[in-house]
Amino acid sequence: MPAPVETESLRSHAENMERLTGLWRSAIDAVPLPLAVIRGDYSIARANACFADNAGLSVREISGRHCYTALFGRNEPCVGCPLPEALEKGGAATRLLEIKDRTVRVTAHAFGCLGEGGPVGLCLYDDETHRQRAAAMVAAEERLALLGQLSAGVAHEMNSPLAAILISAQTLQSIKRPAEELTALDIITRSARQAQRIVGSLQRIASGATGPERKERIEISRVIQEALTAASPMLNDRTVELQLGSSLPTLLAQRASVAEAVLHLIASAAVGAGPFGRVRIEATADSAHVFVTIEDEGLARKNGHAPLTPGKTAPPLFSSRAAGEMLGISFSRNLLQRLGGHLDRAPSRFPQGVALQLRFPTEQA
Repeated sequence: MPAPVETESLRSHAENMERLTGLWRSAIDAVPLPLAVIRGDYSIARANACFADNAGLSVREISGRHCYTALFGRNEPCVGCPLPEALEKGGAATRLLEIKDRTVRVTAHAFGCLGEGGPVGLCLYDDETHRQRAAAMVAAEERLALLGQLSAGVAHEMNSPLAAILISAQTLQSIKRPAEELTALDIITRSARQAQRIVGSLQRIASGATGPERKERIEISRVIQEALTAASPMLNDRTVELQLGSSLPTLLAQRASVAEAVLHLIASAAVGAGPFGRVRIEATADSAHVFVTIEDEGLARKNGHAPLTPGKTAPPLFSSRAAGEMLGISFSRNLLQRLGGHLDRAPSRFPQGVALQLRFPTEQA
């Protein structure tokens, strides 16, 4: 029979162990990221509350399950998992894993042995998907600002020579001249005025890209018309079919950003349509959204150029995938995400065509 002093000592050690175990569990449960002790066969020995929450299970239920199944719904270990490397070298290893539509940074630390179950590792999972998307949006905003500065600079430099051309042509028109010269001067005057309208559209679009942009009430029909004017050099041998619904609700949004998104998609449609092809633009609305569908006939694809696929355009600003340069769809998508809108693929009325639909939420004043 053990002496009373020994019994008291054992009880004290047991209480200390229980207290330390509780402190350890509280410590790992306080970690705001999924954290788990994982065996070499990828089974979970212990997971924290955040890991269990992400798996949709309780901490007790998750014990013994495979980490790749519990956290990611996979039937086999994740490709590139750092756990085997960490256990092999008895240290730490980190890998950035692409799992389905997520980017997860996994850090594994060798954690010794757990009873007779062999070596285990302490694995921390940090989902970087949202951070990467945020970084992509910041990059898109920087490109927008750069484009705005470029557009403003070009517009400023063009205004003076255009004004000089227009004044000179009008002065010459006021003097009696042969009919063929007056016809030529009329063409020069109309072309200069068209160029001034294009420059004006660029300046309006750039005004919000070069600085903080406030929300305002905008009419999507007017924004589409301005974008068409700005894109007219790319559309001069295309047929534009324009259908603007009546009584479209106004949008409460950043005007320049909306115009920029529409302009990019019109430019991409002009490339996809090909010379003498058709570009169709339609604006409609329901009780909650305004829809702008921009569709091209696809003659460029029919003639052998690479298809234009949403989400596959790179880099986001300009691309040389087809015969010429086109503005990127991914750039428009980033703008729309910032506006609370969406960019979706829509059914095309043309056999080789691509139709993209911008969806903007409406807000009542």
